[in-house]
Amino acid sequence: MLEMKGIVPVTDRKRPGAAVPPPLFVYGTLTDPLFMGRLLEREVVEEPATLVEYRRLELASLGHAVVVPEAGGEVEGLLYRGLTEADYERLDAYEGVAEGLYRRQAAEARTARRDREAVVVYVPTERTRRRHR
Repeated sequence: MLEMKGIVPVTDRKRPGAAVPPPLFVYGTLTDPLFMGRLLEREVVEEPATLVEYRRLELASLGHAVVVPEAGGEVEGLLYRGLTEADYERLDAYEGVAEGLYRRQAAEARTARRDREAVVVYVPTERTRRRHR
């Protein structure tokens, strides 16, 4: 189960007592639902959202943007709800979590309805940021 400080899992209504991982906020390659569906080997549904207290950072040598915490910052992207632990295992492999490239981090996002909620976002590790400054 996803264990991260500041994230309280929601209870699965279909399986009382079972926890559901929080939604995933994405801002780059994973905003393509076709790509995400292929990665997870199932259909996914996206929802527009804004990550709060983060900013987008272009790391030229990395070849794509990352997000980093920043007071007052906002990043536009998407939310994917209803992901399973198996989905997160695939995403961890894609993001290079075991290799120490990225890590899952608790954050907050605002949905189109302007509600704030707990989400997960992949952020670069300090090792990745140092290597690609």
